[in-house]
Amino acid sequence: MKAKLSNPKLLGYGALIITMFIWGTFTLMARVGTSGVLQPYDQGFLRITTGGLLCLPYFIYKGYWRNLGNPKYWLIGLVGGLGYSVIAFYGFKYSPVAHAPMWQYAAIPIMAALLNLWVFKIALSRDAKLSLLVLLSGIVCMALAMVYSGRWSLTIGNAFMLLAALCWTVHTICIGQWQLPAIESTVSSIVIALLVYAPIYLLFIDSNLALAPPLEVAMYAIFQGFFAVIVAMITYLYAIERTSMLTTTIWLSMAPIIASFVAVPLLGEHITLESWIGLLFAFVAASRPWLWLGKNPT
Repeated sequence: MKAKLSNPKLLGYGALIITMFIWGTFTLMARVGTSGVLQPYDQGFLRITTGGLLCLPYFIYKGYWRNLGNPKYWLIGLVGGLGYSVIAFYGFKYSPVAHAPMWQYAAIPIMAALLNLWVFKIALSRDAKLSLLVLLSGIVCMALAMVYSGRWSLTIGNAFMLLAALCWTVHTICIGQWQLPAIESTVSSIVIALLVYAPIYLLFIDSNLALAPPLEVAMYAIFQGFFAVIVAMITYLYAIERTSMLTTTIWLSMAPIIASFVAVPLLGEHITLESWIGLLFAFVAASRPWLWLGKNPT
């Protein structure tokens, strides 16, 4: 029994489930938050400041402050800690959140594969190519379903979602290629984001925090700063370490789609055709049924 519980791959999938739950909740909160008084820069501030302040004592205690002299940690801090944290909220504000599975989350494994191939010359196995082909087919089918139902639209928010996906992809690839420890890279990146963004926000940005209900501010601060930044980042990197980046990112592409189903009883929304399509294709791409049949293409 102990052997099963300590199986690295099994623990990796456990971390993946935790990350999927938090990412799905993030999507649900974004649906509500973007329609309130808080602006993307306010939500980004709550995410970065809360996470950074929670990590700061550990950052100092473990001597991670030495990473402030390492440009690698500045890159992941500015791209993943700061860039993604703010840009993603702009994506949710200026485009329908239903576009997130297609324009943001599903784009991450595709961008990761292309960047790994282009920059690091890491070729894809036939198995990985099949998974990405299924995922791309799902994106096309989701787009066609949106056109058919009259819900298709292109806004600047779609560009923000793609940019957020690129930030997250670069952040993840750099951590993996440089073999940075998960906890150290998480703590260092969010503290660096805090050091950069907090002064800019406090000195130059017209805050809306005082206009929002205190409970809403507290909810965003706790969830975004602790669960989304600290817990989800650690479990995300752990899942990649124990499974693979492709497996983790494809499974996580289902998180916002699952959130759409949860939104039915919580927000009174309806399940759309593209949600069913996206969930089906993402599940097939992640589970790879051709391996179950003993026809491993690798």
